[in-house]
Amino acid sequence: MAKKPKSPVRAQDLPVQSPAVRKKSKAANRLKAQSDREAYEKALEILNPPYQLSEEISLLNKGFSLTEPQLAQEDFPYGWILAAVTKNPTHDAIKSYTAQWLVPEPPLDDGHLLFVFIGISNATELVQCQLQWGHTNCGGGGGYWSIGCTQVHNKKAYCDEQNIAVNPGDVISASISLYRSEKQQFYYDLAITNGKKTVNMHCNYLIAPRDCSVVLESYGVERSENFPPNKYTTIDNIRIETVADKAMPIQWKNKSQQNPDGQHLAIPKIDRIALWYHALPVNPATLS
Repeated sequence: MAKKPKSPVRAQDLPVQSPAVRKKSKAANRLKAQSDREAYEKALEILNPPYQLSEEISLLNKGFSLTEPQLAQEDFPYGWILAAVTKNPTHDAIKSYTAQWLVPEPPLDDGHLLFVFIGISNATELVQCQLQWGHTNCGGGGGYWSIGCTQVHNKKAYCDEQNIAVNPGDVISASISLYRSEKQQFYYDLAITNGKKTVNMHCNYLIAPRDCSVVLESYGVERSENFPPNKYTTIDNIRIETVADKAMPIQWKNKSQQNPDGQHLAIPKIDRIALWYHALPVNPATLS
């Protein structure tokens, strides 16, 4: 005797959650997300202990600066208020550049633009994976954090896909990978993700790119509240490899602007760069 097929489950047959149960479930999800962020931050502290703020404060109080720019202001791109750049010292092309960081809390929105990105460039071309606050005609975005990929050629920006919104506390992973080369023309794939959604870009060629950078870029900022309330963002787990499948020797140079509001850059480790949004307090006891 043939078994009677099971009737499909209908939406109206499923148990209905009460508002109290739904509220409890949402609260549990928020707690889990918070726990995930805290676990990641704790892992970063274990793997990459933060540099000693007391040492930086001591130097500042003695009149020294850890962020003394090494180039004149006209030598770096407009808008790059904080920038660390390392050149490829080998004869092998850059094969990959990867890094991770956390999305900070939202700044006070005044219709301005902020970018935190890693990039590979030559004198006139740049490919970048960016965290973005604000809107651009290329990738979109708005008064919220979003991630995207961009190629800049002769000061014009190009994107394959629209930006994707992300949330404070999301872990951002960015990668720039070489997929083809012809003589001095190098083609890169870009990808940036928060672990749930990804933005990709298949770039046109760059001619002999030599520079890898970590940058905080801003436009239209009028007050310190236009930066995130976090003290800083750390770009972590930085790794750059050449086509010889070897880690590229890294020698970061600081190309930051002199910022009157105290934004500055610190390099505690070769694979970790801190972008400070606000000035350090003079009194170390005020650090939280």
